[in-house]
Amino acid sequence: MIKPEKVGKRVREELTEFQEEFRKYLANFITGALAFVAALLWRDAISSFLLRYKEYIENSLPFKELWVTQFFVALIVSFIAVFGIVLMSRLMKTKK
Repeated sequence: MIKPEKVGKRVREELTEFQEEFRKYLANFITGALAFVAALLWRDAISSFLLRYKEYIENSLPFKELWVTQFFVALIVSFIAVFGIVLMSRLMKTKK
């Protein structure tokens, strides 16, 4: 037969472990949601910038078709994003 005091202690330990895991996942969820909102704001800012300088960008590129221009700009933004991600991961690695 299992002693009641051992069951109560184990339940408390399990509950404490669950609370810690729940807080960790909740913090990750909130961080992800905030990052998503920031990404949407950056998308709007970049779109506004590109719309403002659209004519200059189109005239400075050797190709004139819209889809090629959009592809080229997306490629440049992707390279900048990858550079930023690599830089941030290196900065975070040194702090651990």
